[in-house]
Amino acid sequence: MQRPAIVVFTMATISVSLARNTEAVTAGDNAMAGAKLCAALRLGDDPVEFEPQVEKEPAAPTELYKLNMSLAPIEWRMRFAPKINGAAKEPAEKPKAPIPADWEKKWELWAQAEMALQTDDGETKLKKKLGLHTLSATAISLLRPEIATIADTAYELYKEYQESKGTPPVSDTELKTELLKAIYGAGTGYDNTGEGNKLYTGSAAAYATVCGNGATHDATLTVAATFACVCGVANSKASVGPCTKDTAINPQWEGGGIVTKANWPKLRSTCPPRTQIKLTSNGIENALATAVQSIAVKGTTAYIGTYGDGTCDGNAQGACVKVDNGAKDNVLIPEKIQWIAKLTAIADKLKQRTKYNNKAATATQQINQLQKLTESRVALGQLLPPAQQPSTHAPAIAAQTLQAKGQCEAIQTAKLCKEKEPKCEWKGRNDEDGPHCKFNTTAAEQQANQAEKDGASGAAPATSGCARHGSDKTACKNDKTGDKQNCAFRKGKENEPEPDKEMCRNGSFLATNNFALMVSAFVALLF
Repeated sequence: MQRPAIVVFTMATISVSLARNTEAVTAGDNAMAGAKLCAALRLGDDPVEFEPQVEKEPAAPTELYKLNMSLAPIEWRMRFAPKINGAAKEPAEKPKAPIPADWEKKWELWAQAEMALQTDDGETKLKKKLGLHTLSATAISLLRPEIATIADTAYELYKEYQESKGTPPVSDTELKTELLKAIYGAGTGYDNTGEGNKLYTGSAAAYATVCGNGATHDATLTVAATFACVCGVANSKASVGPCTKDTAINPQWEGGGIVTKANWPKLRSTCPPRTQIKLTSNGIENALATAVQSIAVKGTTAYIGTYGDGTCDGNAQGACVKVDNGAKDNVLIPEKIQWIAKLTAIADKLKQRTKYNNKAATATQQINQLQKLTESRVALGQLLPPAQQPSTHAPAIAAQTLQAKGQCEAIQTAKLCKEKEPKCEWKGRNDEDGPHCKFNTTAAEQQANQAEKDGASGAAPATSGCARHGSDKTACKNDKTGDKQNCAFRKGKENEPEPDKEMCRNGSFLATNNFALMVSAFVALLF
C-alpha cells in the first residue's frame, strides 16, 4: 500500500542519508540507517499493548421495549400472549397470514417483550422500578404515546448500529501475533531457530545470499532480518559493527545462517528497548515514516543501508539489504518491503477499531439518553393530579386475560378445549386435533364488565370518568367543572379503545398542555 509520506522520506534519503559506498564495510557506516530502522524494531518490545481498546457494544434497549408493551392496550397485548407449553412459556408465533411490514420486522421483539412481562412477575417489577405503579390513569394515558415514540426511536438506533457497525475489530491478541510476525517472524522475540522462511524468505543461508541476492531470498520478510543485515556483518568480517564503532560488539552472522539468538543482544545494543507506550495507528505510522528513511533506490532496485557495487555481502560490498524490483523510476514501491506492508495493515486495523468504537459509543450514548428521558417522563407524571381511578380489578383482569389466551391456544384437542368453556372456544370445523382452540373474547369482556359492576366494595360503577356516559352526547357535554368541560364527544386517539367509534372520552387538551408546560419547566431545570 503506497503512502505519499513514505515516498517523500525515501527520496530525501536517496540524496542525503545513504550515499553509495564502494569500499568495504567500516565501523559506523550504518549508524544513521540502524537508528532509523530501530523505530520499527522497537514496536515489538514488551509489553505489546494497543490503544484504543475495543468499545463495548450497546445493549439492546429491551427495558424500553418491555415498558412500551406494558402500557399498550389489552387488545394489542393479547396478540402477543405467550404460548403455554407445560411449565414453560414460548413467544407468540408470527401469524402465517400477511401482516404489515412494521409488524413483520418487530413481531419477535414484541413477543419477547410480552413474554418477559409475564415471566417471574416481570411487569410488576418493571413498573415498581420506574415508579409507574404510583401514576394516575391520566398520567399513564399521556405517557403511553411518548414511550411508544421513545421505544421506536431506540429500536431504529439499535437497528441502524447493528446494520452499519461492520466487521468486529481484530482482538489485541491477534494484532500482537501479526505485529511480532512482522518483526520476528514468530514467537515473542528474536530466535534464529528455523530461520529460513521465518526471519527471511528462502532456506537458511549466509549473509551474502540472504541480504544481497534479491532473486532467491528476501530479508524484508521481517524487521529483525533487515536489521541484522544493516547492523551485522558476514562471518568472515570480524570486529566491525556497521551501526557502531564499538569493536567489542562483533555482530557476525554464522557461516550458514543469521546472527544467533545468543549474539542478538549484542546486535540489539545499538537499538535499546523503548520506553513502553501503548501502540496506536499514528505511533506505528510514525515509526514507519522514520524507518523508511533507511532506504535508498537506484533505478528499479531498493537498498536498505549503505550499499556497494550492486550487491550486499556484509564485507567488501557493504552491509545492506538488496531488494530487486523494489523501485520504479527511482521511486520506492513501499509494498515491496514486506514489513512495511504488514505494519501498515496493523495501523489500518487500529484505525478501523477507532471507527468501530465511535459508532458503538455514539449508539450507546443515544440509547442511554432515551432511557434517561423515559425516567424523566415518568418523574414528570408524578406532578399531574390524580384522575378518577378505574376499578382496582382492571390490572388483574388484564393480566389474567393475557394468561388465559396463551393457555387456550396451547390446547390441541377439541375435548379439552370444550372443557375450558366459556373461557376457551373450539374454532375447528370438526373435532380433529389441531391448533383450533381460541380465547373467547366475548366471554372475557362479559367477565370484565361484571367485575367492574361488582367493584372492590360491591358498589363500584361499571365504568368511570367520561367513559361512563358512553354514547350519551348530551350527558357528555354537560359534564363540567365550573365553566370548563371535563369530557369530549369524539373519536379515539392512538392507543385509546375503539378509536373509530364516537363516544364520550376524557378531554385531553388541558391535560396535554399542562403536561407540556411541566416538561418545559423540568427540562429548563435540567439544563
